[in-house]
Amino acid sequence: MSGMVGPLTKKGIDTKITQQPTRSAETTRFL
Repeated sequence: MSGMVGPLTKKGIDTKITQQPTRSAETTRFL
């Protein structure tokens, strides 16, 4: 299951960063 969670999570994060570039730093720091 974790094999799918990783890619899906990364994809979701990439999408959020793309939609909210101003919060990309906060997202990276949160992780």
